[in-house]
Amino acid sequence: MKIHTTHPFNLSRLALSLSLLLLFAACGSRKKALEAGVAGGDAVEHAARAMERVVQQVNDHRVNVENVTARLSLALEAGGKSVNVGGHLRMKRDDVIQVSLVALGLLEVGRMEITPDYFMVVDRVGQQYVKASFDDIDFMRRNGIDFYTFQSLFWDELFILGDKGEAPASKHFQKSMEGEDVKLVNRDGGQVVLTFLADVTNGLVRRTSFSGRNEDSPALDWQYLDYGEVSRQSFPTCMQVQLNSASKPVKATFNLSNIKTDSKWETRTTPNKKFTQVSPETVFKRIMNMAK
Repeated sequence: MKIHTTHPFNLSRLALSLSLLLLFAACGSRKKALEAGVAGGDAVEHAARAMERVVQQVNDHRVNVENVTARLSLALEAGGKSVNVGGHLRMKRDDVIQVSLVALGLLEVGRMEITPDYFMVVDRVGQQYVKASFDDIDFMRRNGIDFYTFQSLFWDELFILGDKGEAPASKHFQKSMEGEDVKLVNRDGGQVVLTFLADVTNGLVRRTSFSGRNEDSPALDWQYLDYGEVSRQSFPTCMQVQLNSASKPVKATFNLSNIKTDSKWETRTTPNKKFTQVSPETVFKRIMNMAK
């Protein structure tokens, strides 16, 4: 049975903890990609051409703005509990991702901030925060999971782990057709296998997943369910993230609205001096217990 809560203390602890777990896991109509009337060798040739051009298509659809801001509605589910919270998403290309969580539409109860140098989660209600570099987490360091990984996920881009957000080339992927989409698989990331599903009709990534080399099901599954526009290009407005690294799945759904390219906001957060800094391991253990 799900428990729905709006109490600021419970809301902030659950929402912030699940936001941190994202770091550790490291809906519109569609046209048909292949026409039904194409047969035999023509269909095979058409599919081959679609697979070869899709990487460039996706790269061509990268949103070319420096700042993106939006109102955020975040729904979280874990261990039989659920919570809905509002807030804001603010991003500056190659610099920062901020997720602010707001209770009752007024009070910021917490913030997640990711930069190339660190990730930080601030719990304003509990007066504590977590701050660490990606190099502090052995799994992330060894597999090249960093700020640019999360930037590409939020901006709906193809990427290669450890490649600092550069647009990848077609040669980096094994390709196959999966329904109307092209399945792109990259195995260059150490222990991590990246799989993308890209729509050949519009050059948008529909799904990104992380899995181990010997695992069939993904540890992290990031789906793009709906899109709006930023600078006349498609930008994801509904994203569903599922983490399967706990005994029960953890699911987060991000809904964005009022998307702008505003640059008038502070790109760095300084925790209150009275707040206590806690280790990532402490919070991670709390999350795992909550998801049992």
